[in-house]
Amino acid sequence: MSIIKSISEIKNIISGEDSFLRGGMFLEKLYMKNRVLLFSVLILGSLSFFVYIGINYYNSFALEKANKAYNKLMKNSKDSSAIKELESNKNLYETYQFMKALESKKFDKLNLNSVVLSDILKFQSVISSKNPDKILEYANSTSVLRDYALLQASMLYIDNKKYASARRTLKKITNDSRIKKNAESLEHFLITKVK
Repeated sequence: MSIIKSISEIKNIISGEDSFLRGGMFLEKLYMKNRVLLFSVLILGSLSFFVYIGINYYNSFALEKANKAYNKLMKNSKDSSAIKELESNKNLYETYQFMKALESKKFDKLNLNSVVLSDILKFQSVISSKNPDKILEYANSTSVLRDYALLQASMLYIDNKKYASARRTLKKITNDSRIKKNAESLEHFLITKVK
């Protein structure tokens, strides 16, 4: 019995080594057949990794350079070299133009690609007119600062003693707005007014 048992153990060991050798030979055959493809994939992967790192480094360098130019321009707006450097970063350059437009109160002459900045300039232009009808026209368009415009228009109506128009305007402010509580306070104030 023990001889048969020993022989079966030896067969199991040999079959395990045989399958191991077959697997090794299969891998070697696969490697020899596809080694060019394998090295190409490894080289392309490492090359793309280094290109990715290089692009990130360049972008951070360009952003830092544009930020320095922006800071220079905030101190000295006539620095032409800083303006040229800043023009490489369109978003920061538009922010600079936006700040200058706010300072000079020349809102209509600036054409910005940023929806939010151009809407804020439009809001400032309409508010500076102190005409509640123009403000309502702005608020009825697709504007970012719609509720603020409605609140401002109602304040102008109150100043002109047009309390019914102010109430109607305040009711247009949406319930999920951040200024809804201010609008409700103003509505409570208007309750005491006769017209």
